[in-house]
Amino acid sequence: MALAILFSQKRKLDKEVEILKEQMKGLSVYLDGLPSVPKEKRGKIVIEGLRAEGEKAMDEYRWSEAIDYFQKALTLANGKDKAIILHRLGRCHYVVGHLDQALVSLEESLQIAGKIQDRIGQAANLGNIGIIHQAKGDLNKALKYLEDALKIDQGTGYKEGVATQLGNIGLIYRLKGDIDQALNYHQDALKIDKEIGSREGEASELGKIGNIYYLKGDLDQALKYHQEALEIHKEISAREGEAADLGNIGLIYKAKGDLDQALKYYQDAFKIDQEIGFKEGKATQLGNIGVVYKIKGDLDKALKYFEEVLAIEREWGLRLGEANALGNIGLIYKGKGEKEKALKHYEDALKIFKEIGATREIEITEKNIQTLSKRE
Repeated sequence: MALAILFSQKRKLDKEVEILKEQMKGLSVYLDGLPSVPKEKRGKIVIEGLRAEGEKAMDEYRWSEAIDYFQKALTLANGKDKAIILHRLGRCHYVVGHLDQALVSLEESLQIAGKIQDRIGQAANLGNIGIIHQAKGDLNKALKYLEDALKIDQGTGYKEGVATQLGNIGLIYRLKGDIDQALNYHQDALKIDKEIGSREGEASELGKIGNIYYLKGDLDQALKYHQEALEIHKEISAREGEAADLGNIGLIYKAKGDLDQALKYYQDAFKIDQEIGFKEGKATQLGNIGVVYKIKGDLDKALKYFEEVLAIEREWGLRLGEANALGNIGLIYKGKGEKEKALKHYEDALKIFKEIGATREIEITEKNIQTLSKRE
């Protein structure tokens, strides 16, 4: 199942980016030595220009170029400017799979935000650091960061932040296997997003609630929520969200037994994730496609997809994704009658699931091991 879209604050910056683009017009004089600009303002103009170009590259999914612009801006920035640029840099590093570098940027941004008493900035960084730890498989550490972020956003009355943190905490509870608690958090977040008119937040929570109903076995209700989320993501041109929704709708059709329809949705989602360079999304859809081929009985093709997923998850250091891929490869070897290879992959998966506390996955994997061990 696709992970929820991370760092949802990106599109909340659109108005700010438009302002910076206007300021960027002043950067042309810098090329001539900034003759008419007071010396004390020159650095500020350059920083804002580079930041605007970085934001534009992010909007167009040119992540490497965005990183380059932000790194150049960092050599000149300080204070709040530096904190904001580091935050953007963390987002870019995350998307291209540099989780450790993303953490370094976000933690430095958090430190600066604390020094200048930027409470909203502190909460945003704490939340995003939590998301990185979630991706790395440390659910308890992730939960602590997210709860700290929520406390700050509640204290400042920043409702948009409150909704974001509630939704991400809900995701942690879902991964821990407490889907009723997760649903409560997502519904609370959805209520706030609707109240403040956050369309992206609304779509994100609709998708998460759809995932809960999927786990509960209510496929029609799940499909309804995912289709609503997809409609909004298309409306606001949020391509990451659109890909996640397509993948989740594919899950519904797979569960309903319509494998060809499921495959079409997965392939459409993969195409978008590939276009925007979102590796985590690509891994998710490759895994979903592999599951379809497994069900269709094409075990060799399924194995090829799962091994691609495993390589991506290990490259990223995504422990949960790595464990899921190992479990799926175990299923393939089980289907091929290769018991020892199947057991080895199940056991490797179980070890990771236990390390990260993924309750539901632990139960499923232990049952798979018990079933296989009983066979002659």
